[in-house]
Amino acid sequence: MNNDRHLFSLNRRQIFPALAGAALLAGAQGARSADQPTQSRPAPTRDDILIRGASILTMDPQNPIFESGDILIRSGRIAAVDHSIDAPDAEVIDASDLIALPGFVNAHIHLWQSAMAGIAGDWSLDQYVQRILGGIGPHISAEDLYLANLGGCFEQVSAGTTTVFDYCHAINTPAHADRAVDALLESGVRSVFGYGPPGDWDWYADPNRDHPEDAARLRKERLSSDSGLVRMALAIRGPDESTLPATTRDIAMARRLGVMVTMHTGWGTVGPKNKAARQLADAGLLGPDINLVHANSFTASEYKAVVDSGATITVTPEVEMQMGMGFPATGHVRLAGGRPAVGTDIPTNVGPDMTTQIRIALQMQRALDNDRLLREGQDPKELTITVHEALEWATMAGARALGLDREIGSITKGKAADIQLIRKSPRDLGQAQNPAESVVFYSTAAQVESVFVNGKAQKWQGRLVNSAAHGLRDRLLQSGQRLIEQGLEKK
Repeated sequence: MNNDRHLFSLNRRQIFPALAGAALLAGAQGARSADQPTQSRPAPTRDDILIRGASILTMDPQNPIFESGDILIRSGRIAAVDHSIDAPDAEVIDASDLIALPGFVNAHIHLWQSAMAGIAGDWSLDQYVQRILGGIGPHISAEDLYLANLGGCFEQVSAGTTTVFDYCHAINTPAHADRAVDALLESGVRSVFGYGPPGDWDWYADPNRDHPEDAARLRKERLSSDSGLVRMALAIRGPDESTLPATTRDIAMARRLGVMVTMHTGWGTVGPKNKAARQLADAGLLGPDINLVHANSFTASEYKAVVDSGATITVTPEVEMQMGMGFPATGHVRLAGGRPAVGTDIPTNVGPDMTTQIRIALQMQRALDNDRLLREGQDPKELTITVHEALEWATMAGARALGLDREIGSITKGKAADIQLIRKSPRDLGQAQNPAESVVFYSTAAQVESVFVNGKAQKWQGRLVNSAAHGLRDRLLQSGQRLIEQGLEKK
């Protein structure tokens, strides 16, 4: 990778309208599309809520689909899922025109870039690293980080995501870490905060540098609970960005703190640069608390070693294909016996909609599988991956990657009530016949009607509920404009 600090200037007329157009908070409570129903009543606030008559995609293999069914929520948990539930004291939501499914798990996103949407769509990976870590990262303040994390969480929940893994590699001071966590807590979104390095390429120049020790302070003082809505992880460099001894120390630190670890691995050119999987496996460092992001260029035996260890792999298909990282590892993970988690990665050039990432990952892998058969002189007789499995990547597989699969990822009795309700009729002339296909192939954030996290409405009838959204859009735009002016001007 070219580590020079050459930056560039962008035309203000190109950047700032793009930021405004991509801004998530078009108005204090979020925008509504013209065909959304008029809000008829306030969001439910009672402890007992009955979602009645929905088409339910439970993502629970024991009871996967209800053509029409009820979900009972009590004190933030799923109390029952059945064809019909009698709960006379519950507040009833008529969901007869809605599809209920678990909230999506975005297993890899850099929320701190949420104020700068629409600037990286033509960037390679080298350009991204130089301009974000080499240019903008050093200028981001603790307040910038707070605004971006808060706005990014609202953007995610509006699109049906209830859990995010925030890979935060812009922690320039301890105050940055605290303000990032403040935003996650205020957002009402379930999250895992990945404490990463500073947003400065100079910090990466020393490959033997250990992870910031302030992570221990944050774990002790702010994120000591392993059952709260916001939990902690370490987002480390790993062998591809540092050394094996440094990585060994960083993983030891995480295990001492009792938190999971994630790292970028195996992107771009196959060769000595991509050594993470083999080194981690040979050193006995892999395990269920390790998540590897991208992993485009592992060998078949390396994928198998990762999956067999219980470690997980997260793909971010749209970014990987744009920035020259290679094809998403979706098929390789499946062949090794695992299931990939999915993330949106960088808000600077990818929207918040997880259905887009599911669709890209699914159709790209189908194309690769079909192409293999065509090259062998065979016509594909059936497809290799179902739509329902693809939904698992953004629900149960994502939950498993974050160590939360016993709590979220499916609509199962006893789990947290992290649920999204999507309108059945995304098309002008009628609804899609299959609810899973309706979600994956036809829905966008505009079809996400309501979203619950821990049984509490965060989006209701098309609008964000959290009052912290009021006035955020203008502050977020101002932050993004200042960072672009400071970080992307010619030096």
